[in-house]
Amino acid sequence: MRKKIAFAVSKKKFRYGPIATAVKNTGLVDLIPMNKQHLFDNYELVIFFYNKLPMIYKKHSTPVVWWMNDLREAEELKNSADVNFDAIFLCQTEALQQYSDLFGVPSYYMPQCGIESSCLKGRKIDWDVVFLGSTENNEYHHDRAAILEALSRKFKVHLISGEKNTRDQVWLYNQTPFSLSISLPVAGYTSNRLYNILSSGGFALVRHYPEIEQMFENHKHLVWFHEPDEAAELMQYYSNNTDKCKEIRESGRRLYFQKHSARERILNMSDIISGMESTFRGFL
Repeated sequence: MRKKIAFAVSKKKFRYGPIATAVKNTGLVDLIPMNKQHLFDNYELVIFFYNKLPMIYKKHSTPVVWWMNDLREAEELKNSADVNFDAIFLCQTEALQQYSDLFGVPSYYMPQCGIESSCLKGRKIDWDVVFLGSTENNEYHHDRAAILEALSRKFKVHLISGEKNTRDQVWLYNQTPFSLSISLPVAGYTSNRLYNILSSGGFALVRHYPEIEQMFENHKHLVWFHEPDEAAELMQYYSNNTDKCKEIRESGRRLYFQKHSARERILNMSDIISGMESTFRGFL
């Protein structure tokens, strides 16, 4: 008898990845190294969690799907290898057709999830707003430094960058007054940073991205901004309205576990592949 779901990950992600850890903790899957492909046919579904083209060496009787949580263009990844997977799940909506056309398999929208653990203590919080992530000037992060610099003129900003494993991440997001989520404005896309903030009970201050309105309600689950000056005004307002801050934190965390948890993502993908569902079910 087949076990239900295998979640194939690289060794690095197996050890450090918050998404792989959250998925494992659902109890719905077995985490297996992606090079153990002889095990695939022991399962009803294999989810390949990788930001590069999966090298799947043969076609399997078990459905094998690729959960791609990166913004790379499909043509950057395409090579002469055979496509031995059956579907693609993407963390954005803009490239769905491009991936389907290039790889010849169905593509579905399936954004990321977040860290799902507790942390009762961490480093001392003596700042107003925190950002965990890179501020390098590249195609993905080109304006992060400018946003942080603008906010630092009125508030104490704390940047955490280069940590491979921020062990007190839940504590940081839960205890810091405002937690920033800044991603490229690509339709349907946000990094797992936003979901980490929400699952931690943090106040998510989010740079607006296209289609965010389909997922979250502004000033209920989180607060979004378009320009740094707007973000500063919002921070000033909510600093003076702590009861509203608490409501947003609680509503955001509740929505996360209702619609965006690792459990929901795994079950949603499984239901799509089995034909029980046809699309992403995390919209409002």
